[in-house]
Amino acid sequence: MRLNTASSTVVVGACLLCAAASPAQQGEKRTCDVPLVVTRFDPSSRKTVMVKDLGVSDLAVQLGTEWLSVESATIDDGAKRVALILDGGGRVSKEEWEMQTELAASFVEHGRRGDAFALLVAGSRSAPGPFEPAKKAGKRLRKLKSSRGASTNSNGSTYDALLAASNLLTPPRFGDSIFLFGRADDSGSAASLDQVQELVLKNGLRFCGLSLSASLTSKLLDLSRTTGCVFEFTSLKVLSMPAVQGPFGPIPPQLSLRKAALGEAFAGIAEPYRVGIPASSIQAPIDLKFDVPTADERKIDVRDAYYPHFVYPCSPARP
Repeated sequence: MRLNTASSTVVVGACLLCAAASPAQQGEKRTCDVPLVVTRFDPSSRKTVMVKDLGVSDLAVQLGTEWLSVESATIDDGAKRVALILDGGGRVSKEEWEMQTELAASFVEHGRRGDAFALLVAGSRSAPGPFEPAKKAGKRLRKLKSSRGASTNSNGSTYDALLAASNLLTPPRFGDSIFLFGRADDSGSAASLDQVQELVLKNGLRFCGLSLSASLTSKLLDLSRTTGCVFEFTSLKVLSMPAVQGPFGPIPPQLSLRKAALGEAFAGIAEPYRVGIPASSIQAPIDLKFDVPTADERKIDVRDAYYPHFVYPCSPARP
């Protein structure tokens, strides 16, 4: 999503995503539940904010070539699980590692009561998980900042870490997410991208990321957009930039802006719309597209709507 005006958002391609199934309010009718996040730019605060007052009359969904009305659309603000991945490979410098842990700790600070975070380190001997409350996960991250541990892979086994994160989130719950603080490439993993992609999509996970190393192309970027999230890029040089005077007043240091953007990213993970689509309309994997017919009057840019681009037939209901 457009996290702030200083962020550079990478928009990427598409694959497939499973939808969660839930019983409808009437009779035996069932819906496939799909996560949706809608944002807009607020000129008064000059910030990107989430749009939280949409109802079924504000949304339409296209499955394949057929346009349908949605069955339900409510904000799901229940507790969420997030698997955090840091890049601990030998290619990552001491300065990059310290910044990764600092940014991840800032992200976790936005966790609410009931939210749970699991930590994995790509290219490290450390065991993944377990899921912990935000406060405990934050303490673990601050400790890791100065105690990186030995690396088992000089390049970084990102796919292995993603597969392990997906396994931690099995069986899945609605809104489960993976957030990678590391590079959007891989070298040296035993797992293949196909293995990772299959489990991520089967579980209906959202996959987001922030890299301190530029990457012009990556299949992980495709996977990120597929799941209704984004993968962003910055650098240590950018994050070291101090506050400057802008045309509308002082612009805070870039590190402060990035941490604020992570708070906005967590808000999208924590409180997406849970949109119900008739399960009977999804008999096989099919293209998915949302539209907001009231976008103009609500001053919403439909490009700021984030959701899976494809859905599978419903699996049994997830909480």
